[in-house]
Amino acid sequence: RVAEREELLTPAELKAARNSTTAAHYTSQTVVQAMWKAAERLGFTGGAVLEPSVGTGNFLGLMPEKLRGASRIFAVEYDSLTARLAQKLYPNATIIHSGFEKLPIPANQFALAIGNPPFGRESLHFAHNPGVNGKSIHNQFFLASLDSVAEGGLMAMVVSHNLMDALDPSARYAMAEKAEFLGGIRLPDTAFKENARTEVVTDMLFFRKRSAEEVEAAKQAISYLRGGKSENGRDNFVNEIERWVQSPKIADPAGSGETINVNDYFIRNRDMVIGQINAPGTMNARADLNVTLADPAQFEPLLERA
Repeated sequence: RVAEREELLTPAELKAARNSTTAAHYTSQTVVQAMWKAAERLGFTGGAVLEPSVGTGNFLGLMPEKLRGASRIFAVEYDSLTARLAQKLYPNATIIHSGFEKLPIPANQFALAIGNPPFGRESLHFAHNPGVNGKSIHNQFFLASLDSVAEGGLMAMVVSHNLMDALDPSARYAMAEKAEFLGGIRLPDTAFKENARTEVVTDMLFFRKRSAEEVEAAKQAISYLRGGKSENGRDNFVNEIERWVQSPKIADPAGSGETINVNDYFIRNRDMVIGQINAPGTMNARADLNVTLADPAQFEPLLERA
């Protein structure tokens, strides 16, 4: 099979395919359909749509029919072979074969950004958006996608739980400046197993892009929060941002004796966690958060309720 792949692909395509395997996780039909349903519930009725890491197009193929005719799709895919497959499957979409970091994506243009950006700790160089440089790849895709969304527009992304759980809240503060966090749903470790053959805890996250006036208010609120000031002078922006930017360490709810860092939002909203938070093992010399669902048959009804 290796010889067959090498015969069918050019050296450049083979290299790109190998490089993509560390970060590519193809999203299951159940999760994609839930993402679209949530986007509709939050007010998306059509318009320009950005998919920054489209793969073969799961999000395009499962787009509701009533949105399909009312939307214009602009999608990006790093891998040449995958991009060509997606374009053949969805000829009415504009699919660009490129690294997302290489494109001068216009700011404030899209009604919706949706997808499953690559996971990983590596960092890319965004030549046209240097403000996202120095962060992990999934934070970079997240922030760059937010920049592309128009005021009042939506972003719906499936990301690694590390975006919300990282002890350092800097990336979340950067997101909070740009957009209002509407809510999130934490998925069990098996949500990607069907498609990606991997067990990883992921979050479905939803944001609404701020207006210029709201950005200024959010900046002041973030300055207030980072200064650790007293309760006096709190406003709605402080309360809104504070409820999701911090990720404190807590004792493993399953009683292992380990401590794990969990975002405040999921601590307070356990009904938005599809399964039980626990710490079954360690990774990189620290306890690693996991979410397990005892009865996999309950995944779809619990996700529907969330």
